[in-house]
Amino acid sequence: MSNFKSNTEQPKKHIKEISADYYPFWQTYFDTEGITNPKFGAKLCYMGKEFGEERIECVRFWPSELSSGKDFYVELFDWDQEHYDRKNRKLYKLSNNPNWKLNTNKYVQVENNIEASTYAVRLSDLELVNSTPVTAAFAELKNNSGALMIGDDEPSYDDMFSEKEDCHQSAMTMRDHYCITHNVPFSNKQWLNELIKNAIAWQQKNQK
Repeated sequence: MSNFKSNTEQPKKHIKEISADYYPFWQTYFDTEGITNPKFGAKLCYMGKEFGEERIECVRFWPSELSSGKDFYVELFDWDQEHYDRKNRKLYKLSNNPNWKLNTNKYVQVENNIEASTYAVRLSDLELVNSTPVTAAFAELKNNSGALMIGDDEPSYDDMFSEKEDCHQSAMTMRDHYCITHNVPFSNKQWLNELIKNAIAWQQKNQK
């Protein structure tokens, strides 16, 4: 009888891989907000004691991230590398603070056995800017009243399928084909992205 045990656990991903996996989901949010080349990263959220004896939700940042001169956007995962909130994907923002080193109550240095220290920040000090169900294909955008917003106005059936900007099939790229078959609005053609988003919104509305 073999003494070897079957290991069914999936290998842990590098944080850069998780960040690369998470980023496309938020592209529509960044595009809508006019945020170009955002600073974004997936981060582990954990219960830490950096701020006292009581454990609280913490996130760690590298000095280079805090000194980037830009707001830093974060999506969180847990120790199992699952979404921290299993029901919703949440995007947080840590606002840029040029004088962050002076605020030792908010940014707590954590000594590591690596080249540089990291800094712990309370989750409560991050701003939640978007929350979207994990079942969604991309970030849901909402207007000031809290209603789901796809484009400027919710499209009617006739508006969606009326004659609008188009191109011949020969102009379709591999990226366009992927977006159409996977129902994701990440094409380089803005009108195609809007068509996909409007179709998804119409389907969701009529499935309720």
